[in-house]
Amino acid sequence: MREGRELTIPSKECPDLDIGIETVCKVDSLFVRKGVQRWRRTRVIGERTLNVHGEEGTLLIGQWLMWERSKGNFQKLALASDADQMAAAHTVLIHEGNWTLESCIVQSINGIAASAMLFDRSDCLP
Repeated sequence: MREGRELTIPSKECPDLDIGIETVCKVDSLFVRKGVQRWRRTRVIGERTLNVHGEEGTLLIGQWLMWERSKGNFQKLALASDADQMAAAHTVLIHEGNWTLESCIVQSINGIAASAMLFDRSDCLP
């Protein structure tokens, strides 16, 4: 798939979020239509850029883990997880990386909605 393209989920090309994330190239964007997308395993975002936006009423149920050197944004989405149903307790865990959540709702049942970690980066100090 060429870069700079937007995928719509669900569609014939991308029926669900798992397939969409596996399909997009760097700097691509995912548009998620109103409705519910659900997955069981933690969605890990590594060294890449990911932009996900949706219509009002879009709910993504599952967990996100953003690693170092990842970046991107979420816009107009409701993000949720049920910690009792999954191995980890976070809906969104940012383990370094540059992420923005705009007009989003982040919730967790029996867990932590969002958490961010920044390790000692002495090379960034003046």
